[in-house]
Amino acid sequence: MPIPSSEPSREALELLCIAISRDPNLAAWFRNLRKLPSNLRLNAILEITSKMKAHSEDPALIQAVSALRNPSFEALVSQIADTL
Repeated sequence: MPIPSSEPSREALELLCIAISRDPNLAAWFRNLRKLPSNLRLNAILEITSKMKAHSEDPALIQAVSALRNPSFEALVSQIADTL
């Protein structure tokens, strides 16, 4: 059994960037997330991941969205999303 890493994986980064590029709703949510102060960002991430779980969405995507709590991961996703 692999030891969980505190750093999100490259696969999480790729999955989230692909999802943002293909899903206009997720892209809009992410753009709005970036405008929020950090305390509200965490609440928004928890809210959307709860909704995703309730709708039985892809667990890997839920984990990738949840990884946005990591500021360095969020910054990297932002850099990539800006090029999409």
